[in-house]
Amino acid sequence: MQIRLFNRQDDKELRALVQSINESQGTVMDLDGKDNDLRNVEGTYFGHDGLFLVADDEGTIVAFCGARIGTESSNVAGETLEITRLWAKDGLDKTIVDRLISIVSNHAWQLDFEKVSVSDELVAI
Repeated sequence: MQIRLFNRQDDKELRALVQSINESQGTVMDLDGKDNDLRNVEGTYFGHDGLFLVADDEGTIVAFCGARIGTESSNVAGETLEITRLWAKDGLDKTIVDRLISIVSNHAWQLDFEKVSVSDELVAI
């Protein structure tokens, strides 16, 4: 298993995975609302000093984590890198999630963010 940056070829699989997660929680994917960040993952995350990571197990996404600059509405704008998406497949070793968060924290440190936070509206955990 490897943890790597999201790339455009992951779009279809990620959207299908998020749709499946939403359905299991009794909701639907809303690309005009809460899931709007999935319309353009690269622009939403990488374009805002953030990053989006996937854990890839032989070509299948088994976990993901997205973080970007805190928004005005979250009261952590600018100085905080905010984790807005975090999910891991049931039964997956907890160390994968720990590694994802550690990579986000290191990214924040390298870009001189003051802190890393978890969004009040965390999606798909």
